[in-house]
Amino acid sequence: MKKALALILCVLMVFTVVPFAVSCGDEEDDTPTGAVIPAYLTTPIYNFDPAYAYNDEATMQVLSLLFRSLTYVKPNGKIVGELAEEWEIFDDAETGEHAIEFTLKSTAWSNGTTLTASDFVYAWLRLLDPQFTSDAASLLFDIHNAKAYSNGEIDSKWQVGVYAISSKILRVEFDHTIDYDRFLANCASLALSPIYEDNVLHTEWASNPTLLNTVGPFTVRSYKVGESLVLERNRFYMRNDARDSLDKYVRPKTIEINMGKTAEEQLALFDEGSIFYVGYIALAQREKYKEDAVIQDTLTTHTYYFNTNKAPFDSVEFRNALSLAIDRNAIAQKLVFAKAAEGFVPAGAFDSVRKTDFRGNATQGLLKDADAAAAKQMIQSLLDAGTIQKEDLTFTIKIRSGEIDRAVAEMIAETWNGLGLGFNVTVQTVSYTRLPSGSEIKNEAGETIGIENKTDYDFYKDNFRNDLYAGNFDVIAVDSTLMAPDAFSALAAYATDFSGTAVSDITLGAAYDGAHLSGYRSEKYDKLIATAFAEQDAKARALILHTAEEQLIADMPAMPVFVYQDAVLISSEISKVTFDFYGYYVLTDMKLKNYEKYLETQEN
Repeated sequence: MKKALALILCVLMVFTVVPFAVSCGDEEDDTPTGAVIPAYLTTPIYNFDPAYAYNDEATMQVLSLLFRSLTYVKPNGKIVGELAEEWEIFDDAETGEHAIEFTLKSTAWSNGTTLTASDFVYAWLRLLDPQFTSDAASLLFDIHNAKAYSNGEIDSKWQVGVYAISSKILRVEFDHTIDYDRFLANCASLALSPIYEDNVLHTEWASNPTLLNTVGPFTVRSYKVGESLVLERNRFYMRNDARDSLDKYVRPKTIEINMGKTAEEQLALFDEGSIFYVGYIALAQREKYKEDAVIQDTLTTHTYYFNTNKAPFDSVEFRNALSLAIDRNAIAQKLVFAKAAEGFVPAGAFDSVRKTDFRGNATQGLLKDADAAAAKQMIQSLLDAGTIQKEDLTFTIKIRSGEIDRAVAEMIAETWNGLGLGFNVTVQTVSYTRLPSGSEIKNEAGETIGIENKTDYDFYKDNFRNDLYAGNFDVIAVDSTLMAPDAFSALAAYATDFSGTAVSDITLGAAYDGAHLSGYRSEKYDKLIATAFAEQDAKARALILHTAEEQLIADMPAMPVFVYQDAVLISSEISKVTFDFYGYYVLTDMKLKNYEKYLETQEN
């Protein structure tokens, strides 16, 4: 999502500047000098595949440091090139040619291998594979045969209209005139980043990033789940000697993410003036720092998926009653840096009419104000009618580790239990499992593969993701990050043909055969999304999407709770901190005002 150099990891971080110098005469001479940046991470990262980053905000933000895509969406919505130097649109109704040709910039993977158009072809066809589950595949459905291949209607991936014309030219073909601006914006998605094929075919790359070749500004130097993650500048990324002379700037050479210090300890260091940037403020400290924090709205909604394939969550009325009981404003106020969700689409997402806010043009009051008494009455009526049973009121909310997830889940569980009627809602934190050294490693085809000294590497099974994709949950908390700038990407994920319909990663042992991850299937909703996708008139398309959101609210397969706000502390010694379209801070040009003076103090 974030295509600029963003050194903030949503649950993340604290930075201090330590000078880094490279000794002369070794192979690291080419590596730019810069700062070593210690950081604090509250949520472990288990999966480094960008195709799945959008269900976990922390993961998404870490991966934004490692991967890049063709385009980048600026804060004002303007689309510019990222890995693409330029592009040319061919749209001729007479000849039937409808295509875009991207010319790539000169850059390389972290192992020094040149980035080519074939890397994009591989990554996009992988995303569209019918055996792949990521709903990000729908971002490519404008392409000739992309939707048909993804949904298993055609067998050969080579029938999809994406080609490497040369090492530097990627050609994308369409069946008719499309909204080219929308497609170019989709190309900024983190999920559409190129993937180094050898990694995927020969290693368990998604769970051990030290084996990963990256094409972004950083690569992974070391990784210990739950302990540390060290990112090192990719010296082959957009190499420019003049620009990368970093010794006068706070631009990092290394980011050391260490979970050894608490957020409270980091804040104390900030107050002392020992560090200059804090990207995560502990819940207990937020009220104290509310006036000092720099706050930016994001496009990530904290959402609760109901498992609609099992009782009592197969009841629309029950799901709506649970949602009606929740005081979203109270939750947002407790979190301090958050806004109550107003719908499934967060504020700031494009309407289909460019440069207008979908949320601002939406029907008001889609999510009703909390009314516990009415919710209780609705549930009592369902019990009286036999639609649900007393035993159905005992269930579990599954969450990842992290204090925000825990705080929100406990508030929601308390609210539902407070309705009486026999509710017994508990909260379960789902973590990871370390796979034993020497365990069987499989590729995406399910074939056992090997790597040299594989016992030297630690691999991990992400049990939370497994449970999510296998449908092994009652209610589960997920960060729904917008995959593209407009509302369609948020809403299409709930439609059967746009949500990823096959089995998930064989290596993770999960099996998912549904529509949306909640199990939601609605012919009416599917038709609305399909109609919106095909609609060429922007205003008409916008109206359809608003109707679709209203239908989704009525069916409530998932419950939007709040929208994140990025809140950071920035020392007066730091300048040039900006933010991107999605609301996350970009530290590409961050400068320490008195860098030379700082170096002197460190030497003394």
